[in-house]
Amino acid sequence: MAESRNHGVSQQCSLTISKALGTSMIEKDKEAKSAYNRSDRQIRRNDLLLIGGLALLSVILLIIPIVTAVKPKSPALLIQVDGKEYGTYPLTTDRDIEINDSNVCRIQNGKVKMISADCPDQICIQESAIDENGGTIVCLPNKIVLSIVDAKESEGGELDGVAR
Repeated sequence: MAESRNHGVSQQCSLTISKALGTSMIEKDKEAKSAYNRSDRQIRRNDLLLIGGLALLSVILLIIPIVTAVKPKSPALLIQVDGKEYGTYPLTTDRDIEINDSNVCRIQNGKVKMISADCPDQICIQESAIDENGGTIVCLPNKIVLSIVDAKESEGGELDGVAR
């Protein structure tokens, strides 16, 4: 009987130990899960910080060109006669310009058109109007070239013959 009592005590001890171990294993499992959940939340937070940082960087990179954009050009009419500059006129003022008693061009509503020429073929008059988007009107017999340039370029900018 003493043996069975000892055997019963040892079973209770082993049961208590296994319960204790089981409880500690369950606790360890719970701690591991909570640590995983914490690290999972940490990853989410870091992901959000990364996404937010990239979004902020992209907005900054989009704003920089807008802020540092070149100011709009002020287009002007450049008139050349026989390869020499005859005059530069802003497109903002409507006027008629007589060129060497042979041709007349008109600036009207920001567009330039040759309206009169004493050349025999009159091709320069048939040309369509040019505006701030560029273009050239040429009267070959009278050696007159009308072209649109930026007013700053025509006031002493260093342009070569190819750029013009």
